[in-house]
Amino acid sequence: MVTEHRLSSLNTGESCIIHSIEHCGSLRRRLMELGFVPGAKAGCLHRSSGMTAFSISGTVIALRRCDSEMIKVSPLRLDSIQKHTSITRGKPF
Repeated sequence: MVTEHRLSSLNTGESCIIHSIEHCGSLRRRLMELGFVPGAKAGCLHRSSGMTAFSISGTVIALRRCDSEMIKVSPLRLDSIQKHTSITRGKPF
């Protein structure tokens, strides 16, 4: 059985791959314009009450918890991060 993860479940310093966005309409479109597209790598930079800062596509984006809960992800393990970093020539995000 595969465990479903949400972007909101990432802790500071963890990374993931975006799978899908469950929002619809203009919010979904805006998230995709900001880089939250299937296959994109995202990292959690900072968590505070109600908001979390993520790094995605070379940009820092802060999302409300209710919005990040609607984004399905796969957490990256350390060996996956190292492999991805070597592919992107040392740029982790």
